Amino acid sequence: MNRKNKISSGNEYKNVKMAMMAIALLSITMMWSAYRADSNKQYEKSIIVGVSRNPIVINGNAQLDAFCAGNGTDGSLAHPHVIVNMTFASESSAIQVSNTNRVLWLVNCAPAGIVLHNVTTVSVMDCNGSLSATNSTGLWVQGCILSRIILTNVSLPVIVDCNITAGDVYRLCEFYRVDHASISGMRMTGALGIHAFYLEGVTNSTWTNCTLTTFTTGFYIFSSSYNNVTNCSILDIGTIMDYFSTEPNRGHAIYESGYSTGNVFTNNNIQEHRAVMGTIVTLAIVVAAGCTAAGIAIGVARKPRSAFKKKLDAGETIIRTARARLLAGGTSENGFLALTDRKIAFTSPGHDVAAWLGQVTGATATGNTLSITTDKTSTKIDVAHALDWAEAITRKIKE
Repeated sequence: MNRKNKISSGNEYKNVKMAMMAIALLSITMMWSAYRADSNKQYEKSIIVGVSRNPIVINGNAQLDAFCAGNGTDGSLAHPHVIVNMTFASESSAIQVSNTNRVLWLVNCAPAGIVLHNVTTVSVMDCNGSLSATNSTGLWVQGCILSRIILTNVSLPVIVDCNITAGDVYRLCEFYRVDHASISGMRMTGALGIHAFYLEGVTNSTWTNCTLTTFTTGFYIFSSSYNNVTNCSILDIGTIMDYFSTEPNRGHAIYESGYSTGNVFTNNNIQEHRAVMGTIVTLAIVVAAGCTAAGIAIGVARKPRSAFKKKLDAGETIIRTARARLLAGGTSENGFLALTDRKIAFTSPGHDVAAWLGQVTGATATGNTLSITTDKTSTKIDVAHALDWAEAITRKIKE
């Protein structure tokens, strides 16, 4: 078999696998509708009811079958294992499931920090908490109230009609190397300095009829391609205030960077909120099919904070900013920290410190202390979400 035929066979296998998974997800949709309509009859034996209890940890098919033993289920599409109405003392890693290809439903569990690893066709429905999944396929999430979603190396996830409200995080939904995702009807409420969606290495995925309110960035798209955002509302964007003036620093409804291509944004409604001036500017953007992000100027243009205008070069863009304290010589001074696509800078009435990203050799975090090293100096800065700052700086210096 020549190389071309090998590639063709591989693509055909992948297409067949995806088609089979799509059929499985459709079956789950139909069964879930039946479950909601008739939960006391058809699925009565599938229900495991719990009160306040310790975290559930399940590793492998045998442990999952044993946990659900005696309930008339075998983890097939026709008879999925169902864990329902569990109440936990703490959200932290309340349900951990790994290394299983059984069909599992997690229903109405709270507060539940759900952690999934190497699973297939797991459904999370009507739960309250947070969700993390890695190396998994066919994840279904519906009707949940969540504080955060993190997906890493996940294929064919479906997220429907979920509410997400910001907690103490920099990004509400983080997708890393996710493909063929379908997200619809999500309602997300953020806060100052937060990204709604952070996408890295995401391909062939769709967002429809989602509403994102009060974020610095609606969609932060990094090295992600061939995705579609359609009929979404991205409202109240970029209300972080400048530390040194009354001018608001406006964010991005859609921000695209890295090696991204072929992303299409159609019929989305974007509203920029200028909090100080008390007005809302509505940008109703209608994009023809096939138009890429460049065709709509990447959403709402970011305006530099006045404190950094004199330091910005032509075409330079601020990526993130925050109030911070410079820790130097046994003293500290309040100021403002900024990361641009070219440098990192701290500005205060008494200090003016900046380093080009090419000079930065590393960035680490301990608690709220961010340590930035160059080939000549080491600078410590107290800032909220220091770990997120360190990760953002590390990514930029590697680009």
